[in-house]
Parts: sequence; C-alpha cells; structure tokens
Amino acid sequence: MPKLFMLILKNLRRNPVRVSLTGLAVLVLVTIYVLIQSVLSFLDQQMQEKTTNIRLIITERFRIPSRFQKADFDRIVLPGGETYARLTQLPGYRPEAWTLWHFIAFSMDPDLTRRDPNRFFFAIATLPEKMPTMIDGLEGIDPALCDKLKNPGVSGMENAGLLLGPKRLARLGVRIGDRLQVFSLSHRDRAGQPIKMDFIVVGVLPENTRWDEAAFMDYEYLERTLTDAGSDLAGLINLGWLTVLDQPTAQAACAIIESQNRNIKCETAATAVNRFFEPLKDILFGVRYILVPTILVVMAVVVSNAIGITVRERTSEIAVLKVLGFTPLQILCLILGEGVLLGLVGGVLGVALPHLLVNYVFKGIRLPLGFFPVFFVPPRAYYWGPWIGTATALAGSIWPALTGCRVRVAEIFSRVT
Repeated sequence: MPKLFMLILKNLRRNPVRVSLTGLAVLVLVTIYVLIQSVLSFLDQQMQEKTTNIRLIITERFRIPSRFQKADFDRIVLPGGETYARLTQLPGYRPEAWTLWHFIAFSMDPDLTRRDPNRFFFAIATLPEKMPTMIDGLEGIDPALCDKLKNPGVSGMENAGLLLGPKRLARLGVRIGDRLQVFSLSHRDRAGQPIKMDFIVVGVLPENTRWDEAAFMDYEYLERTLTDAGSDLAGLINLGWLTVLDQPTAQAACAIIESQNRNIKCETAATAVNRFFEPLKDILFGVRYILVPTILVVMAVVVSNAIGITVRERTSEIAVLKVLGFTPLQILCLILGEGVLLGLVGGVLGVALPHLLVNYVFKGIRLPLGFFPVFFVPPRAYYWGPWIGTATALAGSIWPALTGCRVRVAEIFSRVT
C-alpha cells in the first residue's frame, strides 16, 4: 500500500499543470459550496424548533413594524397582573428570563438628508442587566460592560452609555470614551423635529458575532428622552422576549398571552424566523436543491475529465503494468487514488481558505437577512469540504478507472511499430 501511494504521487507530479488546474477547480467549487452551506446550515439551525431553553418573541399582531404598549408587556413579565400569575403556574416558565427591544436609527450628521453610511448606526434599546442571558451571540459578554450603559462614569450622563459593534465603531471613526451627539432618523418630538441624544461610547461588543455592526443602549434613557420630547413613540416597544424550558410550556405560554391580549402575538423565535423567510422560500429551495447539486456535478465532471485524459494518455503504461503483474484491482486503486487525492486536497484547502478569510480577515459573510446580518464558516465545515471533495472525485473517477482496468495488453502492443 505505501508503494502504491508513492506511485500515485509520482503520477500526479508528471503533469503539474493539469493537476494544478484540476485541484484549483475543485478548490474553487468546494469554497463556493462551503460558503453556501454555511449560510443554509445557520438558517436551518435558526428555523429548527429547540427542545430546551426556547425563546418566545412577542410582537404587535396587526402592524409592521411591530409597536405595542410597554404596559401590556409589563403585565406579562412583572408581578401583579393576571397574565403573570397564570404564566408562573407553568412548570417550565422562567419569570426572570425576559427582556425588551426598541429599535432606533441615528445619524451623527445633523443634516438628515445626507445618508452617509459612515455616520449612521442602528441601535437597540434594551435592559442592560438582561443582555448576558437574553441576547443570542452575547452570552459571554461581561456583565460589568453592560452595566456601563447605566453608569458610563460621566457626571450628568446617567443611562447614556453606548456599546458598539467593532465594525460599526471603526466605520464611525470613534473610540471608547468619546462623547457623541446624534440625531434620530426614526423618532420625532412633539414638533416633528428629530430626537437629539447624547452618548458616551463605553465599550465594544465581542468580535465575530452577528452584532458587529450593531449598537446597544439603555432602554430607560430612550424612554426618558421620548417622554420629555413628547414623542408619539414614548411608552412603546418593538419586541418582547421570554425564555421557557420546553415546548409544552412554550405552547401554553403563547396561548395564555394571546388570550389575555388579542393585539399581540406570541410565538417561538424559530416560528418567527420561518415566517420571515417565507417570501424567500423559492429562492432558498433553488439554492439548496438546484445550485448545490449543480456544483457537485460540475466537480465530478471536472475530476472525471482530468482523470479520463490521464488514462487515455497512459494506456501503454497501464498495459506495461499488467505485464509486470499488476492486478486489475491494483490498477483500479491507482487511477482512483489519483482522483481521490486531488479531491481530498482540494476539499481541505477549499474549507481552510474560506474559513480563515471569512472568519478572521473579512469578519464574516455580509449578507443582511433580518436579524442575521453576518454569517461565519462553522468549524464543522472541515468535515463538509474533504468529504464532498473526496466523494465527488471518487464518483468522477470511477468510469475512467474502469476504462483503464479494461485495457487489453495485446491490443495496445499491436499498435507499437
């Protein structure tokens, strides 16, 4: 077996141009496959219903974008209301696991007609103490950093802390400790003028998360500002979040919440994601069941063509090997080995290249889809690439290998003059 492997390597070295081009084609196709599969697998994970620690999302039923009274949400999560009392009777309900979101868009430029992307950011007003446990992707964030949203350490700036994603921090050209005066693109005061707010940049969100371009602020500061300005958005929130332990509790909690208030909808996060991607269903179907199989077929054809040319060029050598005592099985392994080795190497490099570039150089695939603005190549892609490269190369090499095994010694040598 070691001698056969060395013979495979020697055969590959005999035509470096063809081998390099074939390997490059496999590498490119595996890279494309890995990038597509990274996005699809992440979306599948988000759309799949969990069995434990299930997120529930509460929205306004009849309006897009969702905006409903915070008082309605308080009756769900704070003691004293009938809804809260019924929910706490559920064995899998976690009364402490909740938070709220209010979205707001800001510009650092007072002239809001100039939509410079390097002066703009989108913020989520939430409860700082809930961030480490209630925001997916920020589970490891330091609670002390979140507390700085409430206490930025500057006199007269209570609750005015701002956490920025690393990419948004760089795009805005600001640093930790900077004081910002910003103007809202989405919220107006009683006179119809943009809401103006002051912030202290207190920290940076963790790298390599979907929050690279996001910003978080304290909801209490936003609500105080909107109330003082007489905004018609004061007292409203966009989303409420709950966490329950299991699916039966999730179904029961949704039924209780919706029965108490017909104006709001409660559903699992996976259900909400599925509903969000419903308009893209046909596109995702085409990518999954047409584009991906096409890539695999093209990979197999590329390897088959390269190995087929090699076999046709070396029929005389194969005949000599038969004369020297090589069995058809050994010749089959020799030819298949060349294709499989090309597929394996191309598959490994086709994963390593996008994994390093996407995750560590470009910091993710920028493909804004709702709450998923960035995608990363997962470590399990190191299983996809070699397996796909090897399997398609093997499939593409079978016919040329069988052709090589059927070479007839007498017929080949009869052509020799």
